[in-house]
Amino acid sequence: MKIKYGTILVGLVLAVSSVIGCDSDVDDEVEEQPVVEEEQEPEADEPESEEEADGDEQPRANETEIPDDSEIGQLPEGIGLAAGESAPDVAADDADGEEVNLLELVEDEAIVLFFYRGGWCPFCNFQIREMTEANEQFSERGVRPVAISVDRPEAAADTSSAYEIPFPVLSDPDLVVHEAFNVTYEAEDEEVERLAEFGMDLEEASGRDHNSYAIPGVFIIDADGTIKWAHANLDYKIRPSVQQLLGVIDDLFE
Repeated sequence: MKIKYGTILVGLVLAVSSVIGCDSDVDDEVEEQPVVEEEQEPEADEPESEEEADGDEQPRANETEIPDDSEIGQLPEGIGLAAGESAPDVAADDADGEEVNLLELVEDEAIVLFFYRGGWCPFCNFQIREMTEANEQFSERGVRPVAISVDRPEAAADTSSAYEIPFPVLSDPDLVVHEAFNVTYEAEDEEVERLAEFGMDLEEASGRDHNSYAIPGVFIIDADGTIKWAHANLDYKIRPSVQQLLGVIDDLFE
């Protein structure tokens, strides 16, 4: 920047003008910088719109919180079937729409049956992905994971194909298995409306006229049809980790 020298007064005026001009230049530089906004994590129960979800190769997944070892293997009061009880003789459809009897699944091997809220739940998607990646470790222990939700068979098939799940993904839109295991949660109107704002229609997901889905729970059932271990948590963000489940299985069947 050029500064003309003259009288002291003129010099002072030009000096002030020079300072103002520099500030203006800085402001111009700042304005030219791209504005980067902090990315906000979507709420767990506020999924993306259907248009956004269609463009994803895999469903959105949010990492679950891992409970302390002392907190696993517990059921909230009035929720779930306890260890020692017999598994109910119930059936649900698989992703191909074929009926699968639960007790027939345990004729040859134990199963770890885990209830998830639906393919729209990012925490459920994380859990499914983790169980899928650890499938071989379950197989080595003679235990087969089985996933179940109220999603209609078409939605269950989408979940299964998204992760190439090697174990059964069951559809229970009529809540037969959910109610038998006492893990049914009914969403209140406010929650239903909030989910609808994000493009999630619970009735559309199940294909039924209810707004119910699973309280996330895990039940390990042996080949005799006895529930050996049970866990559920009303906080859908908190799930036993794969390593915790494998440790429980090692203790149960050592």
